[in-house]
Amino acid sequence: MEKYLEKRDTEWIVKGEPSWSIDIQTIGKYTESTTVPVANFKFDLNRGEKDKTLQFAVDKPGLSQLLLALEQANLYLGSNLSN
Repeated sequence: MEKYLEKRDTEWIVKGEPSWSIDIQTIGKYTESTTVPVANFKFDLNRGEKDKTLQFAVDKPGLSQLLLALEQANLYLGSNLSN
């Protein structure tokens, strides 16, 4: 998971109001296993003039890492915005 988070070739921004969806499943397009539940994420993005969709799936350990990273980002933003 970390190798995907560290790679920053292009900056993506969420279009307009944040738009995203999450579903938990064991079988589907973005899963690699039929026995391990994963969380599938879908974000509508804007890259320049092209509309794109970012989609990815994470298993439970990956989801824990993602949530921790988001919590740390939230704390960082909160402390910087209050200054």
